[in-house]
Amino acid sequence: MKIKTVISLLVPVLGLFLSAACSQERDAVGSSQGQLELTVAIDQPAETRTATPLTATYFATGTQLGITVQKTDGTAYPSHEHTNVLFSAKSSGSNQTWGSTGVDLTTEAARVSAYYPFDFGYNPSAIPITCDEQTDWMYCPWTDKAANNGTINADNRAVRLTMKHAQTIIKYQLVNVNYTNEGNIYRLDIKGKFGRKGTLNSYTGALSDVDEKSFISEQYGTALNFMTDGATNQWFVLPTPDAGEQDVDFTFYIDDKEYHTTVSANLEQGKIYTFNLKMNDTFLSVASVECEAWTEGLSKTTAVTPYTPATPYQGVLMYSDDTYDYYWAEYNVGGSLTEPYGDFFRLGDTKPYESGNASIDLTGLTTICGTEYDAAIVIMGDEWQMPTGDDWLNLESHSTVTAELGVGYRVTSKTTSNSIMIHFAGFYSNGGRDGVGYQAVYWSGDGIHLYNNKVYGGITEFFYLNENTDNFSFFQPSGGPATAPHSIRAIRKVMR
Repeated sequence: MKIKTVISLLVPVLGLFLSAACSQERDAVGSSQGQLELTVAIDQPAETRTATPLTATYFATGTQLGITVQKTDGTAYPSHEHTNVLFSAKSSGSNQTWGSTGVDLTTEAARVSAYYPFDFGYNPSAIPITCDEQTDWMYCPWTDKAANNGTINADNRAVRLTMKHAQTIIKYQLVNVNYTNEGNIYRLDIKGKFGRKGTLNSYTGALSDVDEKSFISEQYGTALNFMTDGATNQWFVLPTPDAGEQDVDFTFYIDDKEYHTTVSANLEQGKIYTFNLKMNDTFLSVASVECEAWTEGLSKTTAVTPYTPATPYQGVLMYSDDTYDYYWAEYNVGGSLTEPYGDFFRLGDTKPYESGNASIDLTGLTTICGTEYDAAIVIMGDEWQMPTGDDWLNLESHSTVTAELGVGYRVTSKTTSNSIMIHFAGFYSNGGRDGVGYQAVYWSGDGIHLYNNKVYGGITEFFYLNENTDNFSFFQPSGGPATAPHSIRAIRKVMR
């Protein structure tokens, strides 16, 4: 049977626009001009635009993308290998902006790729996919052209990327044509040259290791009935690469019998295939097959939302500069407003410390703020990250500090009058927490260096030196072994 192709006059695609904003100086080959900043909107290719307005759809606030930047020859881009860098949507709508931990562009030519949804553990060239009805896996293959068709570099920082759907949608619609029994569907199986598990190379969009044994199979405790209004359902699947024209087999278990039919189709990524089926008293048959481009925004379901707390914690605004508002958390990473001490972490480990935890190799890094090694962003999400040593010093310079015996330091902003407590959360000792009420040690995310052939990180120590006076020590940046477990207090930097 030939496939009827439905062509839409409006074909919206996801356009990603990347631009660079100034950032702190980094070691780089070439002249560092700033960091990529991502904005996202749904656009239409120029050849399909019409006078008909299109209602735009945008990623939800908090959505996370993975971005990779390389030199055009496929080697690491200066000054660091920018592979799987987290970009988070700070808002939604036509003015949507995206935040990241920083990807510096230099005079070196670059190429850019992206994928959704983001995970720190993914290798963008081999992302394991298990299809469900919530996740719309997407990718953008390499592009080395800026929006102005120039070479991507510090002078051409605006880059438009087009996100593509990695999956295929299979949909059926079953209608009654003179079927006279009850019309209850108890189970259905759909098989073909596709599967629901496989591997995606987001750099190219290529699929591999598609498991055809993971076919569509559903059993209904409460039967579906197609007698009056028909029955319909849809699934995300991965088409087997280079399968070409193939048989798609449908088996329905209706009332007390099994019905089977087969139709030929050539399944492709980013397409929706609707199989229109009809049922009479004798047999199940295919009336038609429709193929159309998958153009409905990010998902075919309403369930696709990025992970974020129901009421995201915003922190406390402590001070601002010309570029950012600086929000500090009121509790340590791993804690809460009611249990503020949180957990202890080795530097670079995003899991709370337990005896026997393997140390993290940070060789060659000078900062982990906002990276996959940052426990603050991994655990608290969105725009949170570990503070730098300068962030601690800026908090002190913008605040007045009062020691509260047995509790911590009350830090009150000179500009907003807001305050937070830096708790005497103690330190890790002999498998437990010691020093509670008079001492604490907090990691900074930068200041990583080698000392006596061991990796050290920046720490800020807090002491109440004398319980009977106001003699205290606050904000003493220093260094400590990366393998030592300490507390982390998170900061959120929101662009103004």
